[in-house]
Amino acid sequence: MEATAHVWDGTIRDLQEHLPWGAHNYSERFRAYDAPHRDYAHAFLHVQKALGKLTEALDTADHVENVRAAFEAQPPARKYIADLIICAIRLASTCPEGPINIHEALMERIAQIEAKSRARAKGNEE
Repeated sequence: MEATAHVWDGTIRDLQEHLPWGAHNYSERFRAYDAPHRDYAHAFLHVQKALGKLTEALDTADHVENVRAAFEAQPPARKYIADLIICAIRLASTCPEGPINIHEALMERIAQIEAKSRARAKGNEE
């Protein structure tokens, strides 16, 4: 009997629970590296790779007149920004201190940022 593919509901929580990739897709050599932080470290390397590509585009943009054209000449920023989100989910799922519910962490962090913004705005009103 063939397994049914998961239908993603579009939420970060669902993506984290049903990551469509994992160490089983990696080389035998990678899978043989049995460190408890292996998958976390691998995701972090991909964060650095994506940041490097975005940094390269910014550096190029610093040296030209047409910034939009400079970005358009590079690999698409949207790809690397999406990679950062995917890697954040992977980091949360493979964190050495234990899995982090990325949805809860995001909601918590957004509330902290909003509270800080409100406090700043209130301070400016006085």
